Amino acid sequence: MVSRHNSHLIPGAVAVHGVKKKHDKYLPDLPADTGFVPFVIDTGGRLAKTTYEWLDSFWRDVTEERARKLWQAAVRTLCVDVQRQLFMSNANMLHKFAHGLTEIRMSSAAH
Repeated sequence: MVSRHNSHLIPGAVAVHGVKKKHDKYLPDLPADTGFVPFVIDTGGRLAKTTYEWLDSFWRDVTEERARKLWQAAVRTLCVDVQRQLFMSNANMLHKFAHGLTEIRMSSAAH
């Protein structure tokens, strides 16, 4: 997988690939006049360009300073919640991986 989209060489390549996959999967079934922005975050936490541009659009046209800060805080909270969930998912995945290695090691030692 790494060699197909050069994620080991190009920062953000996985996110670009994720955007394309979601476009290919969901756009054909949506009405032509439907706006669609894939929400893509790679496993390292990097947001796809389309994702952060979409998030930035929430306060782009807000001219009143207090309202703008409130919108920015709301988006920041959303991002922190997503990062927290990604951390927990990655920790769970690593725990299962380590547990699997331990089982293999113990199985090998028993034989």
